Amino acid sequence: MRLVRDLLLWFAALLTACILVRHFFALHAPEAPLVIASAWKDGKLVDRTTGDAADMARAHPDAEVVLETVEGVSPILRRPETAFALSLVPGHDGVEVSLAGQTTWITPDDLLSRQAYDHGVLVESLSLSLGADVPLVLSLAAERLHTSAREVEDFARIRRIRVRRSRPSRRADPC
Repeated sequence: MRLVRDLLLWFAALLTACILVRHFFALHAPEAPLVIASAWKDGKLVDRTTGDAADMARAHPDAEVVLETVEGVSPILRRPETAFALSLVPGHDGVEVSLAGQTTWITPDDLLSRQAYDHGVLVESLSLSLGADVPLVLSLAAERLHTSAREVEDFARIRRIRVRRSRPSRRADPC
């Protein structure tokens, strides 16, 4: 009887732990609405703002402006690196990195343009790579925050973001 009770307690503890971990790492709506406007030209990021997309389009008339609405955020494990790499869904997830009062966003478009997805964890026996390239993600964040990748890894708040991509409608220019 004691063995059955111990197994039931172990199962209850394991189930509770799984539910708590899932809740903690699940995507939650952001505290405030956030739309990231990015101007891209020839596959390279030209400018990014969280301000008005119309201003972005006027400032870069020859670039394609893409809006990425943050629909969800969640914490992300930095260590082990494998957990970080496998936490991002290719084409949908990016990261928000905050350090010393500054915040930058590494969007799915950033990661796609640098082919960072599916270059993370190498399964040698299958010649297969899975997950995001974590050193690349950290170096992009470090470059934008004017610091080192080590500083970002050790001290920054890093969160996963899920975005929905759209393009602002373009009005016909009056003749």
